[in-house]
Amino acid sequence: MHSADDLGEGGLARAVLSEQRVNLAYADVEVNSAENRVPAEALHYPSRVEEQFVSHAPLPPPDDSGIPDVCSSDYGIKLATYARVVKEIGGLLHTRCMLHPIFGGIMTLNASSTARSAIARRRVLPVVTASDEAALRTSLEALSGGGLPLIELTLRTPYALTAIAEARRHAEFVVGAGSIRSVSDARAAVDAGAQFLVSPGFDPDVASWSKEHGVELFPGAVTPTETLAARRAGFDTLKFFPASVFGGPDWLKAVSAPISDVSFIPTGGIGDSTFEDYLRTPGVCAVGGSWFLHTTDDPREGSRRVAEVVARASAIEAETSAA
Repeated sequence: MHSADDLGEGGLARAVLSEQRVNLAYADVEVNSAENRVPAEALHYPSRVEEQFVSHAPLPPPDDSGIPDVCSSDYGIKLATYARVVKEIGGLLHTRCMLHPIFGGIMTLNASSTARSAIARRRVLPVVTASDEAALRTSLEALSGGGLPLIELTLRTPYALTAIAEARRHAEFVVGAGSIRSVSDARAAVDAGAQFLVSPGFDPDVASWSKEHGVELFPGAVTPTETLAARRAGFDTLKFFPASVFGGPDWLKAVSAPISDVSFIPTGGIGDSTFEDYLRTPGVCAVGGSWFLHTTDDPREGSRRVAEVVARASAIEAETSAA
């Protein structure tokens, strides 16, 4: 295990990220050693995690809040930054960093590819266009009750940014923003609380912004040229949209053969009769859509429908893993 002194002058914030074992990550948050302050811009966006590894040390005992205290010298962070474990929610590791009193505030560090891990584990990404609070509530209740605490909220309505902020109030959910077409879209979505971004295409400016600010982005690609461009830019999980129009599973099989280090989240035109075919296709991380939502106003029936899709996706995951 590294000591706090290993982090070096100006240092990199270190945070303990898992509940059962100490999972260390280094984030590129530079501390001003002269003032012992973290720059404001480091607080505004999630910080990019550079490296991650696991140490087999138990966490310290919980404090009065029930959260293990990792602010001791053994787990400490160089200079001004201190951390406490929050918990793992839906595969996304939430870490609260308590900053030096001279600055104050809270910063969130998201472990690398955590949203992707949560999506890949469930293999279904609900895509919701919420027009108002009632529509959002119906979707969240169905997803929560059905065991699928993930949601991509598209920026297609005036309510979208409010919907993202409201969804983030449900702590168990991993919340993303879809239909990202510009840097201003990306910035507004992250300001509202989005934990990941999804774009219908590959925009170099959005890609650069997401890398600079450490925000997970799943850019879109529908041709080998776009796929390779996104891969060269450092993205290995891409949205394939609109999937049903651009060849469906057959396209994905063909492209995944020569470009095997990229995975896809096909979205668009996928329904109850086709999503299993996509999940059985090589190179598919998960499927995105809303075909299993908004089919009823009964919350219990909505949850049952979501749970059914989750169960079918889990069965396919077990089937393909065993093959």
